Amino acid sequence: MKLGVSAIGWETEDHAEIILHLPDGIELLEAVPFKRHSRFSGYLQKYSAQSLFYGMDIDAFWDEQALDSCLANLVAMAHEYEWKRMVLGSPGLRKGDRHYLMDALARVNDALATIDCVVCIEPVAKPYGGEYFFTVEEIVQSLAEYSLSHIATMIDTNSVWLEGQWPEDVLVQYFPYIKHVHISDQNIGPIVSQEKHERFAEALRNAEYEGAVIRELLKAKNYPGEYHYFAHLYKPSSISRTFSSIK
Repeated sequence: MKLGVSAIGWETEDHAEIILHLPDGIELLEAVPFKRHSRFSGYLQKYSAQSLFYGMDIDAFWDEQALDSCLANLVAMAHEYEWKRMVLGSPGLRKGDRHYLMDALARVNDALATIDCVVCIEPVAKPYGGEYFFTVEEIVQSLAEYSLSHIATMIDTNSVWLEGQWPEDVLVQYFPYIKHVHISDQNIGPIVSQEKHERFAEALRNAEYEGAVIRELLKAKNYPGEYHYFAHLYKPSSISRTFSSIK
Protein backbone atom coordinates (compact mmCIF):
# COMPACT_ATOMS: atom_id res chain seq x y z
CA MET A 1 0.00 0.00 0.00
CA LYS A 2 0.99 3.63 -0.50
CA LEU A 3 0.36 6.45 1.95
CA GLY A 4 -0.91 9.90 1.08
CA VAL A 5 -2.59 13.02 2.41
CA SER A 6 -5.71 14.92 1.41
CA ALA A 7 -5.41 18.62 0.61
CA ILE A 8 -8.76 19.14 2.34
CA GLY A 9 -6.62 19.82 5.42
CA TRP A 10 -5.05 23.17 4.50
CA GLU A 11 -5.45 26.41 2.58
CA THR A 12 -3.40 28.01 -0.19
CA GLU A 13 -1.05 29.91 2.11
CA ASP A 14 -0.04 26.69 3.89
CA HIS A 15 0.27 24.44 0.84
CA ALA A 16 3.99 24.69 0.12
CA GLU A 17 5.06 24.44 3.76
CA ILE A 18 2.92 21.40 4.54
CA ILE A 19 4.06 19.56 1.41
CA LEU A 20 7.68 20.40 2.23
CA HIS A 21 7.51 19.04 5.79
CA LEU A 22 5.64 15.79 5.21
CA PRO A 23 7.40 12.74 6.67
CA ASP A 24 9.11 9.98 4.74
CA GLY A 25 6.62 7.39 3.54
CA ILE A 26 4.02 9.90 2.30
CA GLU A 27 3.94 9.52 -1.47
CA LEU A 28 0.50 10.55 -2.73
CA LEU A 29 -1.65 13.68 -2.82
CA GLU A 30 -5.43 13.66 -2.87
CA ALA A 31 -6.60 16.89 -4.48
CA VAL A 32 -9.74 18.90 -3.78
CA PRO A 33 -10.94 20.37 -7.09
CA PHE A 34 -12.31 23.62 -5.65
CA LYS A 35 -8.96 24.24 -3.91
CA ARG A 36 -6.91 25.07 -6.98
CA HIS A 37 -3.59 24.95 -5.16
CA SER A 38 -4.17 21.29 -4.34
CA ARG A 39 -3.81 20.35 -7.99
CA PHE A 40 -0.09 21.08 -7.73
CA SER A 41 1.57 18.24 -5.89
CA GLY A 42 5.24 19.14 -5.68
CA TYR A 43 7.23 15.94 -5.21
CA LEU A 44 4.10 13.93 -4.36
CA GLN A 45 2.36 11.79 -6.94
CA LYS A 46 -0.99 13.19 -8.06
CA TYR A 47 -3.27 10.26 -7.38
CA SER A 48 -6.84 11.06 -6.34
CA ALA A 49 -9.47 13.71 -5.67
CA GLN A 50 -12.32 14.23 -3.19
CA SER A 51 -15.09 16.79 -2.48
CA LEU A 52 -15.83 16.45 -6.18
CA PHE A 53 -19.09 18.40 -6.41
CA TYR A 54 -18.31 21.29 -4.08
CA GLY A 55 -19.04 24.56 -5.87
CA MET A 56 -20.65 22.85 -8.86
CA ASP A 57 -24.12 23.71 -10.13
CA ILE A 58 -26.04 20.73 -8.79
CA ASP A 59 -28.54 20.33 -5.95
CA ALA A 60 -29.16 16.58 -5.99
CA PHE A 61 -28.06 13.49 -7.86
CA TRP A 62 -31.57 13.04 -9.22
CA ASP A 63 -30.94 16.02 -11.53
CA GLU A 64 -29.81 13.94 -14.49
CA GLN A 65 -28.69 16.79 -16.73
CA ALA A 66 -26.70 18.53 -14.02
CA LEU A 67 -25.12 15.29 -12.81
CA ASP A 68 -24.05 14.23 -16.30
CA SER A 69 -22.49 17.66 -16.86
CA CYS A 70 -20.61 17.55 -13.55
CA LEU A 71 -19.33 14.04 -14.18
CA ALA A 72 -18.12 15.00 -17.66
CA ASN A 73 -16.18 17.91 -16.15
CA LEU A 74 -14.69 15.66 -13.49
CA VAL A 75 -13.57 13.08 -16.03
CA ALA A 76 -11.85 15.84 -17.99
CA MET A 77 -10.10 17.02 -14.82
CA ALA A 78 -9.07 13.48 -13.93
CA HIS A 79 -7.51 13.13 -17.35
CA GLU A 80 -5.68 16.47 -17.10
CA TYR A 81 -4.35 15.93 -13.57
CA GLU A 82 -3.81 12.16 -13.90
CA TRP A 83 -6.06 11.17 -11.02
CA LYS A 84 -6.48 7.43 -10.66
CA ARG A 85 -9.21 7.60 -8.02
CA MET A 86 -12.13 9.99 -7.51
CA VAL A 87 -13.89 9.78 -4.13
CA LEU A 88 -17.63 10.29 -4.51
CA GLY A 89 -18.96 11.46 -1.15
CA SER A 90 -21.38 14.44 -1.17
CA PRO A 91 -24.04 13.10 1.23
CA GLY A 92 -26.10 16.27 0.81
CA LEU A 93 -26.69 15.38 -2.84
CA ARG A 94 -27.83 11.83 -2.07
CA LYS A 95 -31.56 12.46 -2.30
CA GLY A 96 -34.27 10.21 -3.65
CA ASP A 97 -33.47 6.92 -5.35
CA ARG A 98 -29.88 5.66 -5.50
CA HIS A 99 -30.48 4.54 -9.08
CA TYR A 100 -30.21 8.13 -10.35
CA LEU A 101 -26.58 8.15 -9.26
CA MET A 102 -25.82 4.61 -10.36
CA ASP A 103 -27.36 5.16 -13.80
CA ALA A 104 -25.24 8.29 -14.28
CA LEU A 105 -22.11 6.39 -13.26
CA ALA A 106 -23.01 3.68 -15.76
CA ARG A 107 -23.16 6.32 -18.48
CA VAL A 108 -19.67 7.58 -17.64
CA ASN A 109 -18.02 4.20 -16.98
CA ASP A 110 -16.51 3.86 -20.46
CA ALA A 111 -14.98 7.34 -20.27
CA LEU A 112 -13.43 6.43 -16.92
CA ALA A 113 -12.06 3.21 -18.40
CA THR A 114 -10.42 5.17 -21.21
CA ILE A 115 -8.35 7.20 -18.72
CA ASP A 116 -8.02 4.33 -16.21
CA CYS A 117 -9.65 6.24 -13.34
CA VAL A 118 -11.94 4.59 -10.78
CA VAL A 119 -14.79 6.39 -9.03
CA CYS A 120 -15.01 5.13 -5.46
CA ILE A 121 -18.41 5.62 -3.86
CA GLU A 122 -17.71 6.62 -0.29
CA PRO A 123 -19.91 5.23 2.48
CA VAL A 124 -20.94 8.25 4.56
CA ALA A 125 -22.46 7.55 7.97
CA LYS A 126 -25.96 8.72 8.83
CA PRO A 127 -24.87 11.66 11.05
CA TYR A 128 -23.48 13.38 7.97
CA GLY A 129 -26.86 13.39 6.19
CA GLY A 130 -27.82 11.78 2.91
CA GLU A 131 -30.53 9.24 2.20
CA TYR A 132 -28.53 6.21 1.06
CA PHE A 133 -25.12 4.54 0.89
CA PHE A 134 -24.26 4.73 4.59
CA THR A 135 -22.24 1.50 4.56
CA VAL A 136 -19.98 -0.47 2.24
CA GLU A 137 -22.54 -3.28 2.29
CA GLU A 138 -25.21 -1.04 0.71
CA ILE A 139 -22.81 0.15 -1.97
CA VAL A 140 -21.63 -3.36 -2.79
CA GLN A 141 -25.24 -4.40 -3.41
CA SER A 142 -25.48 -1.72 -6.11
CA LEU A 143 -22.07 -2.53 -7.52
CA ALA A 144 -23.08 -6.16 -7.89
CA GLU A 145 -26.30 -5.08 -9.60
CA TYR A 146 -24.59 -2.80 -12.13
CA SER A 147 -21.21 -4.55 -12.57
CA LEU A 148 -19.27 -1.50 -13.79
CA SER A 149 -15.55 -1.90 -14.41
CA HIS A 150 -14.47 1.52 -13.08
CA ILE A 151 -16.93 2.07 -10.24
CA ALA A 152 -15.97 0.70 -6.82
CA THR A 153 -16.21 1.55 -3.15
CA MET A 154 -13.83 2.36 -0.31
CA ILE A 155 -13.40 2.51 3.45
CA ASP A 156 -13.52 5.66 5.55
CA THR A 157 -12.53 4.63 9.07
CA ASN A 158 -14.62 7.14 11.00
CA SER A 159 -17.77 6.52 8.95
CA VAL A 160 -17.39 2.79 9.56
CA TRP A 161 -17.03 3.34 13.32
CA LEU A 162 -20.03 5.68 13.36
CA GLU A 163 -22.11 2.88 11.82
CA GLY A 164 -21.08 0.57 14.68
CA GLN A 165 -18.75 -1.54 12.55
CA TRP A 166 -15.03 -2.32 12.44
CA PRO A 167 -13.10 -1.32 9.31
CA GLU A 168 -10.93 -4.44 9.48
CA ASP A 169 -14.08 -6.61 9.27
CA VAL A 170 -15.41 -4.58 6.35
CA LEU A 171 -12.06 -4.89 4.58
CA VAL A 172 -12.01 -8.68 4.85
CA GLN A 173 -15.65 -9.16 3.88
CA TYR A 174 -15.67 -6.84 0.86
CA PHE A 175 -12.01 -6.80 -0.14
CA PRO A 176 -12.53 -7.18 -3.93
CA TYR A 177 -14.67 -4.01 -3.96
CA ILE A 178 -12.36 -1.83 -1.84
CA LYS A 179 -10.19 0.35 -4.09
CA HIS A 180 -9.33 3.25 -1.78
CA VAL A 181 -9.02 4.02 1.95
CA HIS A 182 -9.48 7.19 3.98
CA ILE A 183 -7.99 7.33 7.46
CA SER A 184 -10.14 9.69 9.52
CA ASP A 185 -11.16 10.06 13.13
CA GLN A 186 -13.69 12.04 15.17
CA ASN A 187 -14.67 15.29 13.42
CA ILE A 188 -11.94 14.61 10.83
CA GLY A 189 -9.45 15.59 13.51
CA PRO A 190 -6.38 14.00 15.10
CA ILE A 191 -6.17 10.28 15.81
CA VAL A 192 -7.93 9.53 19.10
CA SER A 193 -7.53 5.79 19.57
CA GLN A 194 -4.13 4.41 18.61
CA GLU A 195 -5.32 0.86 19.27
CA LYS A 196 -8.16 1.04 16.76
CA HIS A 197 -5.89 2.39 14.05
CA GLU A 198 -3.20 -0.19 14.81
CA ARG A 199 -5.76 -2.98 14.31
CA PHE A 200 -6.87 -1.61 10.97
CA ALA A 201 -3.32 -0.94 9.80
CA GLU A 202 -2.39 -4.53 10.60
CA ALA A 203 -5.47 -5.76 8.70
CA LEU A 204 -4.41 -3.78 5.62
CA ARG A 205 -0.96 -5.33 5.75
CA ASN A 206 -2.28 -8.85 6.34
CA ALA A 207 -4.68 -8.50 3.41
CA GLU A 208 -1.79 -7.29 1.21
CA TYR A 209 -3.87 -4.29 0.22
CA GLU A 210 -2.06 -2.53 -2.62
CA GLY A 211 -4.08 0.67 -2.96
CA ALA A 212 -3.82 4.15 -1.48
CA VAL A 213 -4.29 4.95 2.20
CA ILE A 214 -5.05 8.66 2.50
CA ARG A 215 -5.02 10.66 5.74
CA GLU A 216 -8.02 12.98 5.92
CA LEU A 217 -7.38 15.73 8.49
CA LEU A 218 -8.94 19.18 8.84
CA LYS A 219 -6.90 22.17 10.02
CA ALA A 220 -3.69 20.22 9.61
CA LYS A 221 -1.44 23.10 10.62
CA ASN A 222 -2.91 22.88 14.14
CA TYR A 223 -1.62 19.31 14.50
CA PRO A 224 2.06 19.45 13.44
CA GLY A 225 2.87 15.86 14.45
CA GLU A 226 -0.22 14.20 13.05
CA TYR A 227 1.06 13.25 9.60
CA HIS A 228 4.17 11.71 11.17
CA TYR A 229 1.93 9.75 13.53
CA PHE A 230 -0.17 8.52 10.60
CA ALA A 231 2.91 7.53 8.58
CA HIS A 232 4.21 5.58 11.57
CA LEU A 233 0.97 3.74 12.32
CA TYR A 234 0.19 2.83 8.72
CA LYS A 235 3.67 2.14 7.38
CA PRO A 236 3.68 -0.99 5.21
CA SER A 237 6.16 -2.83 7.46
CA SER A 238 5.33 -4.25 10.90
CA ILE A 239 3.95 -1.82 13.44
CA SER A 240 5.58 -0.39 16.54
CA ARG A 241 3.33 -0.36 19.59
CA THR A 242 4.52 2.95 21.02
CA PHE A 243 4.83 6.39 19.52
CA SER A 244 5.57 8.64 22.45
CA SER A 245 8.73 9.97 20.85
CA ILE A 246 6.79 11.51 17.95
CA LYS A 247 3.24 12.28 19.07
